[in-house]
Amino acid sequence: MAQRRARIGDRITEWIEHRRSLDAPGHALGVAVSLAFRLMGRRGKDLRSLLHGTRYGHPLHPMLVAVPVGSWTASVLFDLLDGASEQPAPRARAAAVMTLGLGCLGAGGAVLTGLVDWQETHGKARRVGIVHAAVNAMALGLFLGSLGLRRRGRRRAARSLSLLGFATVFGGGYLGGHLAYRRRVGTDHADRSPAPMGFTPVLSSAALPENTPRRVEVDGVGVVLVRHDGRLSALSDRCSHFGGPCRRGGCSTAGWSVPGTARATAWTAATRWTAPPLADSRASRCARRTA
Repeated sequence: MAQRRARIGDRITEWIEHRRSLDAPGHALGVAVSLAFRLMGRRGKDLRSLLHGTRYGHPLHPMLVAVPVGSWTASVLFDLLDGASEQPAPRARAAAVMTLGLGCLGAGGAVLTGLVDWQETHGKARRVGIVHAAVNAMALGLFLGSLGLRRRGRRRAARSLSLLGFATVFGGGYLGGHLAYRRRVGTDHADRSPAPMGFTPVLSSAALPENTPRRVEVDGVGVVLVRHDGRLSALSDRCSHFGGPCRRGGCSTAGWSVPGTARATAWTAATRWTAPPLADSRASRCARRTA
């Protein structure tokens, strides 16, 4: 039975991934988000980096999602407690309203960070992402409607609307899990296998020009060597952001600096990585010893 349900879920996500009709609204939303940040100038770039989690070295969206989901869960539980009580439970009702409102407020941060992360996606992941956002927006609308009904004293209808919104959150969460675990959106794409303790000669130091990346292989693993200001550094050829090849330059465009060096802060700010690249600045010491 569980296997059958899993197949149904896979069929739904596969159906979404092949809906090219989602490309047009996705493009329009992407342009609107990009334009909003561009209009803010330098502040927009800083805000984008903040919402994406680049400065923290960790995606911000998964942490903020816990606020609305946890608050709405508590609100539903308080509603169930109120409904199961034979006598009026004013404290449970008040707690349900408070946690419901807190979840609606927290959803704002989750929406903003989610939009920034979604804008970095393409193709199938982008299509699933826009449906994920639409489903969660529907859930937020249901909870806001429940909050409005409570203010009018229509508690029974409000509880029903909250339960419907809670079920909708599960649907949005399923799509979000598909993006994270199947499409690896926002995850670390670098190869974090244990690094070798020793050094392996792969290239003559004189054969590496300044600020020109050179890809080599060590035991079948791609490594990019870069010389900057006379300092030789090595980093994994697999970008931690989307798994692209770092040798093409797009992943490391801030003076070829390496974490632990003086330019590490500038490098992090100029890229959109939330996970640090796999790099080693000890290559220069090895080069001096083997010269």
